[in-house]
Amino acid sequence: MAYKYKVAYCGGLMGSNGYIQPNKMNIPNITSGDSATTTTEWDDFNLYGKNETDADAFVFEIDDSDTSANYRPKLHVFKSKCSPTMKCYYSYQNNGGRLISDKTHVWAKKVQYGNDKEIFVMTQYDDWNDPNNKYRLADNYYSNDSPYSGFASPVSIEYLFTNNGTTEPQSLDIPDSTNVGMFSGCTGITKCELPCQMRNISTATFSGCTSLMSYSETPDFVDTINASAFTNCSSMTNIVIGKYASLSGMSIFTNCSNATSIEWSGLNSGDTKERMTEIPANCFNGCSNLSTTKFKNGDVNEIFIPNGITTIGGSAFTDCTEIKDLDLNGVTTIGANAFLNCTKLSGITNLSNAVTIGGYAFTDYGWNPKSINIGSYNLVDVQNIGEYAFKLINIINGSQGVFINATCEVGNYAFLGSNINGDVDVKGIINEGTFSQSNINGDVNVHHNLNVNSAFYSSTIDGNVSVSGDVNNNSNYDYAFNRASISGNVTISGNVGYHAFEDAKIGGNINVYSRASSSAFTSASTSGSVTIGDDVADSAFESSRISGDVIVNGSVGSYGFTLAQISGSVTINGDVSNYAFSSANTTTGSVVFSGNTIGWGAFTYCDINGLNNTSDSTTMDLSNISNYGIGQDAFHTANIGQIDKIIFGKDNSELTIPIGSRAFYNFNRNITSLTLEINGKTKLQVEDDTFSGTSKTITVKFNQYTDGQPIEDWMRYYFGVGDNSKWCNVRAFNVVTFVDKNGTQIQNVPSC
Repeated sequence: MAYKYKVAYCGGLMGSNGYIQPNKMNIPNITSGDSATTTTEWDDFNLYGKNETDADAFVFEIDDSDTSANYRPKLHVFKSKCSPTMKCYYSYQNNGGRLISDKTHVWAKKVQYGNDKEIFVMTQYDDWNDPNNKYRLADNYYSNDSPYSGFASPVSIEYLFTNNGTTEPQSLDIPDSTNVGMFSGCTGITKCELPCQMRNISTATFSGCTSLMSYSETPDFVDTINASAFTNCSSMTNIVIGKYASLSGMSIFTNCSNATSIEWSGLNSGDTKERMTEIPANCFNGCSNLSTTKFKNGDVNEIFIPNGITTIGGSAFTDCTEIKDLDLNGVTTIGANAFLNCTKLSGITNLSNAVTIGGYAFTDYGWNPKSINIGSYNLVDVQNIGEYAFKLINIINGSQGVFINATCEVGNYAFLGSNINGDVDVKGIINEGTFSQSNINGDVNVHHNLNVNSAFYSSTIDGNVSVSGDVNNNSNYDYAFNRASISGNVTISGNVGYHAFEDAKIGGNINVYSRASSSAFTSASTSGSVTIGDDVADSAFESSRISGDVIVNGSVGSYGFTLAQISGSVTINGDVSNYAFSSANTTTGSVVFSGNTIGWGAFTYCDINGLNNTSDSTTMDLSNISNYGIGQDAFHTANIGQIDKIIFGKDNSELTIPIGSRAFYNFNRNITSLTLEINGKTKLQVEDDTFSGTSKTITVKFNQYTDGQPIEDWMRYYFGVGDNSKWCNVRAFNVVTFVDKNGTQIQNVPSC
């Protein structure tokens, strides 16, 4: 005989009183009072006993070759457990309840199946003339005439064996509708036929049917395929979506790992998909062999999204590692992770319609780069780009670059490690690390303030950088271009601060229209010149390396150029504050400043070619210094060219210039003498060790001294001291000589 098996119900379903619930399958009910027929061959079978908690499946065994009018199919009840004390008998012989079918007698024979399962094979006798009822069980079981139905969904099907006991999976005909999880976990199903009356494939209907290779859908009838309907159908080779079917809910075809194609049944490639605008979240997640699309008018070797679908949900194609080409057609919204880890994705057509690109949309796991050709498109129309969307992607678009429009917002690290061929033009909002570690083969133009953490951190920019505003001028944001490599010029129309270009390598000039501060260019290097429109402060160029000239149209504040190496000249149109050039080095140029104050340690331990030199390279002109004076340690152990003369005051000045302790301590230690030339009525207020620390002779020259004046009054007036009880500070000098403007030593100078 030719046997086949029709699955009518599966799942270990029990009601709260122990009754098996078949979950809305239809068949006529048994007549009250019918009795079982017993034979020596069969044990009575109980469908009612409260010990029966693990019925796995009801399956009809059909002999299609037997066409006789009196033929009756057998019903198999598969059990994973059966209590050894459980009596198997006809269930309602005492209760008068309803069971399987009118005028049906049921017998059961216990058969061992495998090591841990027992099978009760049941034979029934009934005249089933209605083919629609042939393969179904009752909607409800009744206890004491009270309906009891609608419990948990079936969870597994044992898809059985032929009469001789060998395993033989068969095709499956199912009813006009399915319930939630109806065939979930039925690992034996290999093929199923969906009836043309079916409107709905319920949630998780075939979830976990790992042997299901195909299903036939009548495209004109199925309306909805629901969440997880075919999840983990790992043997399926072709995913069919009917002409009028919509996809509702998440994970519908998740992990159909052997599916190679999506078939849009009944559609030509140019048709509009009706009743469906979205591919839901996780829909094809894990379909690792998916690569082609099928239409009525032929197959295409890409994933082609039909017209009418405007949204691709989150993770919809995650881990589809065989997708090479993608045509988004009219898609406007691409959800987060939509094509995450599509490792072979190399071409995207019609990305220009996208308004939203979600986070991680096209990137891969880990740090494996890939190239994607998006045509001649620069993302100009996109309104939102999520975090890591293009991470490590070489964007091929005919050198069109990336344009962030004024209404667009780009998420954190959206282009992390990406390669961009062309300019990056930013008018919209970018966030932390948006272009971090990216390679940009063009200019970067930012049309507003760039107060963003690490926006271009460690990026390589083969062009110029221009920012129409501040860069990191806020303590909450820093490292905008930290460690970046920029081949061209850097132009900032506002302020620069907070490590903005720290450790950056700049091939051209630096031009900052306003202030540079807060470690803005600390440890940076430039092959060009530096022009700052206002002050330099707060370690702005500390430890920097500058190959050209430096112009500061303001003051240099604390640690501004500490430890800097400058090959050109330095011009400062303002004061020099604390430690401004401490340990700095200039190899060829000199430093010129026009301010009136030199702060503490301003040039301590520096090694520079010259400072405010006159035409005589051995003279340092400090005549601009006012009564704000020179701070302590200002030139401590400084080495400034061949300076052996310092000028203080102007001819008409009447100043008291305070000079702090150790201000010139050990100054130019290689010279043997130092002349201090004092003009006008300038008085130096010196402190301990101001000019000491070496054995050199100090000569103090008073250019307005007149012979014959009382030297004590003259000295007290012209050369003031911290302690007015003495005419000089005894420890300010090692060896000192006082002369007039002609160099004649002033006689009768009282001892200090």
